[in-house]
Amino acid sequence: MAKLYYLQDDTTRWVAEYLDQQLGRQSVPLVFAPVTMENIPQPNGKYRLPVQERKAVLLWGSGKEHHISYYFRPEEPYVKSVFDAHHDMWPYQWGDRLFCNNHNTALLDYDEFLYGMEVLGFSPEVTSPASSHNFVPSILSTSLKSRFQGNVMHQSIDLDVIKYYPCNPFYAHGHHAFSALKECFRETLKANEVIRLDIGGLFLKETGRKPDFSRGLKEYLELLEIYLECCGAGE
Repeated sequence: MAKLYYLQDDTTRWVAEYLDQQLGRQSVPLVFAPVTMENIPQPNGKYRLPVQERKAVLLWGSGKEHHISYYFRPEEPYVKSVFDAHHDMWPYQWGDRLFCNNHNTALLDYDEFLYGMEVLGFSPEVTSPASSHNFVPSILSTSLKSRFQGNVMHQSIDLDVIKYYPCNPFYAHGHHAFSALKECFRETLKANEVIRLDIGGLFLKETGRKPDFSRGLKEYLELLEIYLECCGAGE
């Protein structure tokens, strides 16, 4: 039976309740498990969420919580593929503090199991500085098409990569259609063994752009259905 973990905040609880309701109607076996990120030590290079399953799904929040993906990493050799309009490879600030803009830097520097990374859908509009002290090969691409095949993979999806997605307007740099994201996600699932999937990016607050939250929820659901269809239940 597949297990879905979700961060305990307003956004992810709302998404989890929606997914539980929708997938329950389809008789999809899915166990929902809340997680908390309180009292995590800093620096925190070795910490992992206490996930027992080899295959699992995690929901994080609005985009500012993308660094939670770092703690969800598996404990075996793997590559990481990230759909994101931002590379999230800032140098460390405020000591070794981990946050949304530098979680990929932390992964490249700290994780002994990681042997490759790609950030797909990266927007050329984003001019934040990239870190220069990474020790694992990484790829930044404006395309959504993965270069990995035949790997054990952790897939992370920040939905701000989608054009007009209801994300925080400060991070609204996405240029890609949701249909393109789905197609590339399917290709990645078929070409690799994706044992970890995490998704986030929905922003519940009013943004001034009249965001369609119902559309945002449906896109979570479609991506999760694709994953369950391709990968089956967790181990």
